[in-house]
Amino acid sequence: NKNAVSDAGVAAWLARSGAEGGALNVRINLSDLAAEERVDFESRVAATLARAAEVHAACVEQVARRMAEA
Repeated sequence: NKNAVSDAGVAAWLARSGAEGGALNVRINLSDLAAEERVDFESRVAATLARAAEVHAACVEQVARRMAEA
């Protein structure tokens, strides 16, 4: 349904904000971990956010393209 394309865009933004919010929750608790564990978690958070940004960008691009075609 072409009218649901904007809903997909909203979902992409909500998913991205969920990833960013999750990262904040992890980062606030990193001070409770040993230094070597902090490095591992921070690396994993960074990688996860990078992937979330990639997926988000692809979704938003697809939504924009389909809205322009509508």
